[in-house]
Amino acid sequence: MSEESEKKCSDRKAKTAEVRLQFGVVDTVSRKTKHPVNNCLRGWALIKLSDDRFLDLPINILPPSHFSLQEQTVIMKIYEEDTTFPADVLSQPLSTVISMEEIEDVLKRSGLSDHKDRESMRVVKHGRTSGFTAGSLNEIRSDCYNGGFETIELVVVNIPGLNNFSFRGDSGSCVVDLDGRIIGLLHHGNDEKSHSLAEMTYVTPMAWILADIKDTLQTEDVVIPVDEEV
Repeated sequence: MSEESEKKCSDRKAKTAEVRLQFGVVDTVSRKTKHPVNNCLRGWALIKLSDDRFLDLPINILPPSHFSLQEQTVIMKIYEEDTTFPADVLSQPLSTVISMEEIEDVLKRSGLSDHKDRESMRVVKHGRTSGFTAGSLNEIRSDCYNGGFETIELVVVNIPGLNNFSFRGDSGSCVVDLDGRIIGLLHHGNDEKSHSLAEMTYVTPMAWILADIKDTLQTEDVVIPVDEEV
């Protein structure tokens, strides 16, 4: 075997070994219940990352978006004519969480100037099943049945002319606005068997999830990693 072949073989083995390293172990899991104050779903889990695989906290970053030019046009048509799809913004690490107060401010069309007198806030997500999709964050929180109890959640509705915002297997996806700020986590997706449910995806605000984690662990030391090189 030549030196070049040996090197390629060694590189493949090294990559395989890295993939096989344990990601981590489950440390804390919330009970699947309704939050007593916010009435949203409690359904998060904390993973203790493997020290053998991670020397530092990994950065939250989305893969390159695969929206076509036509899809980008459909997503952005509610904004000014010279506004282009922010692919460069969405390629940056995600570290900023938008507060529920600001979300409500935007949805009431009484806050940020770029949303006045326009449709709901555009959001995107990258899911395990459906990859990148875009939707509109609805102005009104909606009842969500969770197999024994109901919660009140943020709702993302489909954009006409685009694919459904979510499909089975997308639960846990991070939903962000077009400024790259984290809205929340997707927990109930579209149901293809029901036309009405196929229009809606339920999202729990990330700000509430972080607050719930802090309350559960009795600590303020809960952060989202920031890429210091950016």
